[in-house]
Amino acid sequence: MRDSLKKSDSLADFYSTLLPAYQFVHYSPLYARVNGWESKLISKIRAINPKRASDRFNNYVSPGELDRVRRFTPFIAKRGTSIRLGHSKPGLGMGGGERDFCILGAVVRRRALTVMYRSIDLIGGLAYDLTLFDSLGESLGVRWSSLTVFAMTAETQTSKGTSNEKLYPKLRRILNE
Repeated sequence: MRDSLKKSDSLADFYSTLLPAYQFVHYSPLYARVNGWESKLISKIRAINPKRASDRFNNYVSPGELDRVRRFTPFIAKRGTSIRLGHSKPGLGMGGGERDFCILGAVVRRRALTVMYRSIDLIGGLAYDLTLFDSLGESLGVRWSSLTVFAMTAETQTSKGTSNEKLYPKLRRILNE
């Protein structure tokens, strides 16, 4: 287990700090913060698999919840407001069982986004969650200034033959540009 408090000034540093190499890491709990938001970098992540990025947003953000949060726009600037995440989870999870939501919810305060997780995969899960958060900001008309992540468990899925094995070098290339 590693020290769980991680602070970064860029998304590239954020990823490098949490995941220095393609190897198994485990944080329990994880508290991490990145100052700054790089939509251009996230657009490159989205381009790796646009369908997966789109599905992430559609599965986690219900239109009704988005409308509710938009009505709280004055609170976003002052005290912040919560957003419930987890809308539809089609398909089967690992081992063929029912799928569960890993993101529990978020708080939007001014331009800061704080996200709470039950668990998170630090390669594919986090990469496509960044696309989700970027789309959420666009939908709310907010350009994020920071992201804070709280997770009960955070780790990497580094088994041979997984999609993460193919995704990790692509992420590294994008983050090192």
